Amino acid sequence: MEFKGILERIEPRSPERVTALIIRSIDKRIEMELEVPNAVLNLLDKAKLKEGAKVSVNISKKGLKADEWELLMNGNLYLAKESEGVRVYFVSLGGLRCRIRSARKPRWKLMDKLYVGLNFIE
Repeated sequence: MEFKGILERIEPRSPERVTALIIRSIDKRIEMELEVPNAVLNLLDKAKLKEGAKVSVNISKKGLKADEWELLMNGNLYLAKESEGVRVYFVSLGGLRCRIRSARKPRWKLMDKLYVGLNFIE
């Protein structure tokens, strides 16, 4: 699942030292909430990491190359359900959570290893 989107909100979570990045696709058909450790966010370009930033996202079962992504995480799909006519997928990223709401139905199965790559678009 690849899409271009907007970083709509940056929400600090307390006391976990984690921040959630809320991203919505340009066509508004996909919403992703990605929890990222603050220590990792501190390594990203502060000028790019702001609400309203344009991003490119790839969520794939195939491994992604680390040198091609500003942020790359991986984990396992542990829950898939439908809510309000929209599919909701939950991925555990080493204890952090990635929640994806989408009208699309990707070919993922429970416990599939997924890679989540994010780049900022100038």
